[in-house]
Amino acid sequence: MKPILTDTTAAVVAGGKSSRFGSNKALASFRGRPLLSYAVGIARAVANDVLVVAASDRDYREFGVPVVGDLIPDCGPIGGIYTALQTAETPAVAVLPCDLPLLSPKVYEYLRESFTGREPVAAVSHRGLEPLVSIWPRSSAPLLEQAIRQGRLKLRVLMQQLNAKFLDGLPELPDYRKFWFCNVNSPADLDRLVRESR
Repeated sequence: MKPILTDTTAAVVAGGKSSRFGSNKALASFRGRPLLSYAVGIARAVANDVLVVAASDRDYREFGVPVVGDLIPDCGPIGGIYTALQTAETPAVAVLPCDLPLLSPKVYEYLRESFTGREPVAAVSHRGLEPLVSIWPRSSAPLLEQAIRQGRLKLRVLMQQLNAKFLDGLPELPDYRKFWFCNVNSPADLDRLVRESR
């Protein structure tokens, strides 16, 4: 199947500490598969070029895609996006979290329609802004690095400063499903997702 986006790298951000989960949630099992395997599958439907951004001590080679260690450790999601932008060789990077196993690749079709290549564009679900479901121009990398060096790590604030587009029409789409955006932060979240997605 042809990927949704061209000239784009799909980057799965999997570098979190999983402190609320109690163990590495990227490897937590959902329907018999690790969460990260779902994210990689979604990424492959989004773009031809796929990578995983993780803490430097994580070994995810079993998932069959390049794994890149955080270039600037311990700065949260903004660091993962920065690493993806610096690593990618395409003009744009589609960012995906590792903890939304049922996210539909169709969301990136919607984002593509508003992506101009000049500023980031992010989804807004029924829960609110989803900054890790987004497309970024690779040219944003220097601005992210500057923010990280200055300790400005709040991703939502930075996106506003970059004049990002926040697309809030998703919940009105006829095929929209709330479980697309049920993220897994704890074992209880994982149990709830199993129940709600039956």
